[in-house]
Amino acid sequence: MNLLQQPEATRAIVFVRKRERVHELANWLREAGINTCWLEGEMVQAKRNEAIKRLTDGRVNVLIATDVAARGIDIPDVSHVFNFDMPAYRGYLPAPYRSYRPRR
Repeated sequence: MNLLQQPEATRAIVFVRKRERVHELANWLREAGINTCWLEGEMVQAKRNEAIKRLTDGRVNVLIATDVAARGIDIPDVSHVFNFDMPAYRGYLPAPYRSYRPRR
């Protein structure tokens, strides 16, 4: 949590393994005063788009997402990418790297 509270963490993505964990972590971070939004697999596309827009507009600093929900998104200027849960299988490891785009 300390890393997310640093001034440099302007646009962070946190990956979790399960949908239930998305909501747990979002509530925990909000209680700590960190603005968050989330993506999870059962969200309709309009809600997904709104979550991404909230992050890119700067209304929130942290997007929490499952790996499946975050596939195919392109968010510019991501400052930090984290894996919150330990990976269950080897294919999970590249998830943060698929989302990372160097600042332009």
